[in-house]
Amino acid sequence: MLSRGVCRATAARLRVVPSWNAVAVTMARRLSSTPPPPPPSGGVDFSAFDIPAGQPQQRTEAPMPNPGSRRDVGKILEGDAAYAEARRLKFEAQREAIEMQIKAEREAAKKDGRFVEGRDGTGGKHHNERTLALIMRLADVYKEFGAFDDERDLLEEVVAGVETVKGKESVAYISAVTRLATCHGRMREFDRRLELLESVRPLLAKVFTTRADVPQVCAAMHHLADAYEACSRIEDQIECLCNVLTAQDELYGVDSDPVLTTTTKLSGAYICIGAYAAVVELLESRLPPLIERLTAIHPQIFVAWMHLAMAYGHVGRREDQLGLYEALCANGEEVFQSDLHPLMLIMRRNRAVAHVAAGNRVDEAIGELTDVVDSFGSQLGPRDPETFVALHALADALARAGRFRESLEAFDELVRRVKKEGLAGGLEDILSQRRRVAQRLKSLQEEGKADEQQQATAGGSPTTPPPAG
Repeated sequence: MLSRGVCRATAARLRVVPSWNAVAVTMARRLSSTPPPPPPSGGVDFSAFDIPAGQPQQRTEAPMPNPGSRRDVGKILEGDAAYAEARRLKFEAQREAIEMQIKAEREAAKKDGRFVEGRDGTGGKHHNERTLALIMRLADVYKEFGAFDDERDLLEEVVAGVETVKGKESVAYISAVTRLATCHGRMREFDRRLELLESVRPLLAKVFTTRADVPQVCAAMHHLADAYEACSRIEDQIECLCNVLTAQDELYGVDSDPVLTTTTKLSGAYICIGAYAAVVELLESRLPPLIERLTAIHPQIFVAWMHLAMAYGHVGRREDQLGLYEALCANGEEVFQSDLHPLMLIMRRNRAVAHVAAGNRVDEAIGELTDVVDSFGSQLGPRDPETFVALHALADALARAGRFRESLEAFDELVRRVKKEGLAGGLEDILSQRRRVAQRLKSLQEEGKADEQQQATAGGSPTTPPPAG
């Protein structure tokens, strides 16, 4: 079985929801024009889902909480004073050792003339490549112990020093700025992160055309794509990811882990802008070599399959979509050892929505959606975006089945929760759907057909749900 940390991270990445669901989009955005090319002929080989039972993996140590600064390092794990003290002593030993190395290197460099006088931004300190590398190591120590403000101060010194020693046209400068930007991201200072990364974008684009095979250049472009995603600049994100993917093919190979990560991110970005045909083309061409090397049990492979199934629904390939969802659910239980794992709940919800949209197994799908809503509420909490998506899907499914009173109850609960969360942007669409359900119920009551059994055979849905995702 996959480790919990890997599974939770995978579930977080998978939270890409159909654009029709305004509530889910609004919730997800709090945390991620040329027409897309047509899908290629042929489908996906579902035999790739012959997955053996996963082997237990050792859980890795949980990341340490952010103590904020070196003064709070001793508070890392409250309630475990001995462990916290050991961690503090380790931190102090590493910090003092590196600081002594930096001091010795500066004195030697100054004596031998192997330094470049720092500009005003460095406080007049003497820098050479060796001292800058040591300062970067010291920043890594602070990062490990969660002292991000101290890490940021050191990285700012590194950026200024690299500019002086190597110049602003160097790959080293791009790498240093990227490192500082990621630190600001950890501190949730996203505007500053984007500002730093965009400051080197012209240089990055210039270097990328001639030195795209340099890992640091790929990494910088990838971080820029993440920054664009955080502020919903999806077109810019897609441009960056396409460049990265092309470079990674040559640098690592088309079946490598970095290519899988970028491919999954790119397919999610396409989904955000509704470019479903592009998702199909991308994943049908990219997944076969990745599966051949990594096998289908890789967590990100599951994310990519989910994106592909969602896209199939939007391009009208219902049979491929349903077949892929069935394969995901059947093999997902082997991987995650539970149908209540968040990733499995997402798969089960999307499978049910697909069956409702196709008009088959509707009652069975409603039962599954009801169970998924309850499970999401208990597993992730009633305020989680996935709970909102599942409740909205249940309300739509009940309306399609002609069970209008139950549908209104579900919509009323959804409206109550949306208002409680203050999501005005998603409320308008939900209220519009609810009005159509209420009007349909009223017209049936006026005709004397309000009985639930007669409603189910009256035909026609008060809403017109989009393709399932």
